[in-house]
Amino acid sequence: QHRTPGRHPHPRRHRRSLRRIRLPRKAKFFLSRPFDGAHYQALLKGLEITVLPLSRALAYDPTGRLDAAFFNKSLLALRKSAADWCELGSLCSSVVCGPFGSTILDTNYVADGIPMIRPFNLRNCRCDVGEVVHLAEEFVSTAQLKMFGLGTLMFARVGEMACAANTFGKATISPNIIAAELNIPDLDPFFVAVFANTRYGLPQLQGAIKAVAQPTIS
Repeated sequence: QHRTPGRHPHPRRHRRSLRRIRLPRKAKFFLSRPFDGAHYQALLKGLEITVLPLSRALAYDPTGRLDAAFFNKSLLALRKSAADWCELGSLCSSVVCGPFGSTILDTNYVADGIPMIRPFNLRNCRCDVGEVVHLAEEFVSTAQLKMFGLGTLMFARVGEMACAANTFGKATISPNIIAAELNIPDLDPFFVAVFANTRYGLPQLQGAIKAVAQPTIS
């Protein structure tokens, strides 16, 4: 049977089906009062539009990010004022993510062993010892999990964005942590952790969030 590509074979039947969709008589989306321009103007308060050429957008992020949150006006202003600041990556010997999600299960936890840092352990600019889970040293070795020493910077990739310095002599990380090891002896990692939680550092972390199913630092 011949039919035009892209067209529904029974457009009339399709339209009839749409017409039969039922809506409640007192649905909330029916206006119960006259249009109030001031009310809807108030709803728009705080929304903003940023217009900039693609070349400038790529200058801020060479990967070509075009999501709206990345180009928040306050973040653009901060990036402009911080243009001559040094990048964290240039001060680190390594920046690595945690293992693939299915590598570590709760059945691998033990009462005593190697601490594994998770996002909600990053509190008050340090790795909180409360609610830290442990993995057997043999399992850490077998699973080839990376180990990090005192002062390694830990960043939460999901949930509430945070940065803290590792307070354990040695620890490993969960899949939702990024670990950065500084290579500048005179740079105090605890100072960097404090800075990352200030109005100059935290917005940069928030600006790195990708708007996917779960907000994640890219």
